Amino acid sequence: MQRRDLAASGARLLAAALRAWVQETWEEREFARLMVIEALFSGGWRNRDTWERFGLRDETSVAGIKFRALKRLRELAAARDPEGSLSALFAEALDSGESDVHFDVAELWKRSRASCPARHWLARQAAGTLPEGPADFVRFHLGEMHCEWCQANLDDLERQGREAELEPLLGSLQASTLRYLHSRTQPPA
Repeated sequence: MQRRDLAASGARLLAAALRAWVQETWEEREFARLMVIEALFSGGWRNRDTWERFGLRDETSVAGIKFRALKRLRELAAARDPEGSLSALFAEALDSGESDVHFDVAELWKRSRASCPARHWLARQAAGTLPEGPADFVRFHLGEMHCEWCQANLDDLERQGREAELEPLLGSLQASTLRYLHSRTQPPA
């Protein structure tokens, strides 16, 4: 496999592993862990900033979360790469940061929208009906990670909500206008 093909395949493998890890973490309702990893992988935060922000015991706690996430990502990648060629490259890049093929994890995280919540979660956030754990993550994702994709989705949902509130008024205005125009075109009785 040529280097460019290997890099593209590796990027797809890593993006799929990231999305699978996020999905697993979401299903386990481990939103604090998800926020820590998003801060590290996507936001480029340092361990010190991360443990302070999330009220963890110390930087070692962050390192442990990161270690377990990397281990699980390797497992997810290996399951998607039966031949093992991409997984070895992936593991090398994650472990050392040194490889013939480089992966920008932050860029892949954002481009693949690995942690972007489904639109229905954003709709529930806009409506104020999202439970505490997912709501904390969505606020973090939007407010601190500044996900432009999700912010655009949320803006669209809020705009649709405002338009839906206006529909009865617009219908009434249209009917009133039609009655008025009709009265102006009818000959006097």
